[in-house]
Amino acid sequence: MTDEERPADASWYQAAPPPSYGQPPAPARGTDVFAVGAIVTAVFGMAPVAVVLAVLSLSRTRRTGQSGRGLAWAALVVAALWVLATFAIVGSFLARGHT
Repeated sequence: MTDEERPADASWYQAAPPPSYGQPPAPARGTDVFAVGAIVTAVFGMAPVAVVLAVLSLSRTRRTGQSGRGLAWAALVVAALWVLATFAIVGSFLARGHT
């Protein structure tokens, strides 16, 4: 549109309508911090803390759309391996002590 075709009162401009209520917020960017905390605590053997953080992270990432679901699942797997290793070691000591 040229300057000659444009009205002087700017009535040609129409603003975009405001977003309606009830629209979901835009997904947050980045990795969920609970997922990062879960994988770090799982690697260092703090399985109960890792499980709690991973479950919270899975809930938050589903709701917000952030990335980190894979980290949360990996933290759950690593925590489960720690628990299994702990039971195996304690079980072997108990079995050895009773023979």
